[in-house]
Amino acid sequence: MGYASGARGYQSGFASLTVTTLSVSGTSTFTGVLTVPDGSESAPGIRSTSAANTGLYFTSNTVAATTGGLLQAYVQTGSGLVATAGLSVINGTDLNMSTGGQIFIDAGSATDCGLAFIGDSNTGLYRISADLWALAGGGAASIYGSGSQVVSNLNHRFESYLELPQIAEPAAPSAGITRIYAVDNGASKTQARARFDSGAAQAVATEP
Repeated sequence: MGYASGARGYQSGFASLTVTTLSVSGTSTFTGVLTVPDGSESAPGIRSTSAANTGLYFTSNTVAATTGGLLQAYVQTGSGLVATAGLSVINGTDLNMSTGGQIFIDAGSATDCGLAFIGDSNTGLYRISADLWALAGGGAASIYGSGSQVVSNLNHRFESYLELPQIAEPAAPSAGITRIYAVDNGASKTQARARFDSGAAQAVATEP
């Protein structure tokens, strides 16, 4: 039957024990299952004695953490860990991902990048539209690209050299664009050419 002491509130030897309020001032070990109420965002089922609205609460297939009565993060079947109030990795700690994992970010914009720097939200990476990304600096897109090309809005300064391997003669570009490329001139010599939107090509330099 077990033993109970009403004066000390001590009970042992029971297969099941229901307690309205249990306060532990030291260390307790439970060898069975400890069941707590589900609680809510403002009144978590597991809470501290100093903050009744800070702790853990439960919903269907979900364990959630709340502080000050506000949801901060939750773990849910099918969704994994979701941080609702931001996720910070501090003190030089790395953020590692297992093989095959992905990081998904908000599309963002040039002035509020999806992947940005602390204190500089308008500099970073964002998504313009389907399959089109852009790098922004100071709130303006500077480089953007898709699966077939990368376009830069900047003036470029090369402090080294630019290598152009020989390619097949390209088609004419869009209006207002010139293509610079290298081809075999038909005499086993490399020739640098410029092709204009009219389709005309002009030799710039030919290998001696």
